[in-house]
Amino acid sequence: MSYSKTIVCLAKSIKHGGYCIAGKELKHDRFAEWVRAVSNREDEEISSYECTCTDGHEASLLDILSIVMLEPRPQAYQTENHLIDPERRWHKKGRIDATTLEALIDTIDGTLWANGHHSTYGINDRVPESVASGFSHSLAVIRPTHLDICVETEGAEFGNPRRRTRAAFQLNNFQYKLVVTDPVTRNKYWSQPGQHRLSEQALVCVSLGEAHDGYAYKLVAAVITPDTVQAI
Repeated sequence: MSYSKTIVCLAKSIKHGGYCIAGKELKHDRFAEWVRAVSNREDEEISSYECTCTDGHEASLLDILSIVMLEPRPQAYQTENHLIDPERRWHKKGRIDATTLEALIDTIDGTLWANGHHSTYGINDRVPESVASGFSHSLAVIRPTHLDICVETEGAEFGNPRRRTRAAFQLNNFQYKLVVTDPVTRNKYWSQPGQHRLSEQALVCVSLGEAHDGYAYKLVAAVITPDTVQAI
């Protein structure tokens, strides 16, 4: 039997030609558990058509969305997954504003998942699949310190140079440098190579993606600042 989830969209990130869309469920005017909307496709991405709401616009970051689901679809540590009904349009019920952002922050004690494993250009940006399988969640909103958006060319030494956007920050005195999959942030800084320091009030939605070549990668699925809330 189908059911509806009303969520505040806290991530609309790029995934295999579609989107990964996730947020916190809104219950009785309070933020509750995380929900990630997934499709029946192999990689579970949400298409542009599927996230187009009844008003004709695609769902956006910080929208309040009512989504009809068919069943829970937990996958290992991605316990938050719910399969959407692709035949039912999403309904936008409004948006949250900057005054609500503080209530979205999750409490993270110690490390962000597990530390000590780095990709070639990242810092504490991946977790062995065997370790990740022991986690019970894959999404969080954090307020990091010393947050920089870094636009750099990677892979030149391997003959495959490409520009990539990462977020470098500290959380609980640990350093991180993660790939940004948030298209709004990537588009904003793509033509500006170098490091760009963001406000200390900025929030980051982090996601632990599906395992690839033995590792699950930590990703920045959204960057939210009070200054840009209305512009999104």
